[in-house]
Amino acid sequence: MSERYKGEKRSTDDDAPPIDLDHTLFVIFHGAIAFYDDPVLPWIDALIADLRDDHVYVCGKFLGELRIPAGSSMALSGLIPGEASFDTDRLEFVHYPGPADTGTANVHLDNVYSRFMFPRPDAILHAFNFTQSTGKDPRKLCIVPVFQYRFQDVDDLRLRMFLNFGLSCAPDPDSSADSRGDSFHWAPESGDPTPLTLHIRAEEDSKDQQPERDFHAAAQILEDVSNLDVDLWDTFDRGDILPGFNGDRTFWEIDLSLSDRVKWLTGVGAAVQRHPPAAGTPFAVTAPSAPRDDAPSCGPDSGGPV
Repeated sequence: MSERYKGEKRSTDDDAPPIDLDHTLFVIFHGAIAFYDDPVLPWIDALIADLRDDHVYVCGKFLGELRIPAGSSMALSGLIPGEASFDTDRLEFVHYPGPADTGTANVHLDNVYSRFMFPRPDAILHAFNFTQSTGKDPRKLCIVPVFQYRFQDVDDLRLRMFLNFGLSCAPDPDSSADSRGDSFHWAPESGDPTPLTLHIRAEEDSKDQQPERDFHAAAQILEDVSNLDVDLWDTFDRGDILPGFNGDRTFWEIDLSLSDRVKWLTGVGAAVQRHPPAAGTPFAVTAPSAPRDDAPSCGPDSGGPV
């Protein structure tokens, strides 16, 4: 990993009680996603911006993400509700407080690809951030926000899905007969690595990353006209380390963008084809390089009554 990972890192509250990692779920967001957070409501909406064909919209387990149906609405259930809000950190992180700081945000669904409803988490972690080297705006820009949840039984976890058949398509007829027809095909199991993770991605998978375009697409959903210049946030800040994550898991599940992952997998596949290893012979590959300090990927935006 690059030298930047040796800088100061802050974990979650040191005085907090121990976390039961076997009953913890992290929902990790990547890409052009707007969050509507009204602190008086028991849920937070995650609205995926529709950037058409140069973006991929997937969610699920790490390395097992599946396409999100266009026009779908999903709700995560089986969790113990918390009380966390983006509003708590609105002075430390970029958060849209509404026009003229009125404490309201108008949500526009015209350019929303899909909508997720999440019960309030126990904590909202900021796992990949940038600051301004000039210090003109002291706030941080969070690129990868994470919702931290507790649950009692892994079998209760599911993403309930409502489809808009005018925009989407019917369920795959080849899908497992014992899967629930009203749920997305995400099935965490007791044998999965803990803590469990659910990734939601709205990213480019092959083209150069365009963080400004992604950020402003999310901002437009909230009618945020502040026109922040994303390029001004040019200094990496690690922020929160997810409990139970080591350096390797942080790199693969937090730091690595979808486009970099696809490029790496393509390279590995090409290397195997050029020099196929003999059966039973170990095959060594080199992990992809760490993201550059000056390359923030696909910033989300958050807003709502405050």
